[in-house]
Amino acid sequence: MIGGRVLSELVTPPEPKELKELARSLASSGISARYVLWLGNRLPKYVWGYWGKELRRLGVRWQDFLSLFSELGGEVDAWVSGELSWEGFVASLKARLPSRGEGRVGLLKWVRGKWG
Repeated sequence: MIGGRVLSELVTPPEPKELKELARSLASSGISARYVLWLGNRLPKYVWGYWGKELRRLGVRWQDFLSLFSELGGEVDAWVSGELSWEGFVASLKARLPSRGEGRVGLLKWVRGKWG
């Protein structure tokens, strides 16, 4: 677990309503919500801005975070469409962090297990 106590202390960032509205408006034009939020890593950067310092202290790099975040495609779509609350989205992201083991070593084991 990546510092279970620390994970529970990660504050849920305020919902980025402007990103959600941007994704919704472009999705109505036929552009994928995931694409909009991944272009420039908009949504991952937003969350990293709140959690990055603590995650780095635990050995989680930006690249690791992006890898974890990439598993949330369905949750991104559900959040944008209103099927999933922001709190539910953040909970889904947090739920992926503990299963990786302690810090960088646990993430490397997960990556090797998944793609190695």
